[in-house]
Amino acid sequence: MSTRKLKKLFIFLKNDKIAKSTHYPKRILADKIYRIRKILVYCREHGIRLSGPSLGRPKKNAGTDKKTEYKDNADCAAVERAFALAKRKYGLGLISGKLDETTRCSTALSIIAKNGDRICRSLLYLFYDIVFSRGK
Repeated sequence: MSTRKLKKLFIFLKNDKIAKSTHYPKRILADKIYRIRKILVYCREHGIRLSGPSLGRPKKNAGTDKKTEYKDNADCAAVERAFALAKRKYGLGLISGKLDETTRCSTALSIIAKNGDRICRSLLYLFYDIVFSRGK
């Protein structure tokens, strides 16, 4: 997601009346490029923890929470892996619709195909387990 889109998302959430009555996430896994002051202030106001290093020069005696940092990096890697799979296997990286509606439709169809493939694979494993484990 580009910085401009992320800023628009935060501005939308800030101005949206529905978002004011809903729950905010506890943390956001974002790249370092998205850690700008406005977004950091917004997250701090709403109790959202934004992953990544703090702005500015690192402090000399800064104790970092290695466990939280490791969990954030592992979760971020899982999200990036899912996007890479969607781009490579389901054609999400090849979408080039001219209209916004066409692009959204193509993206939704790619995600539906990804989820359908996952469901079929799970059902196949379940069927295989039921059929071939009866003899044991």
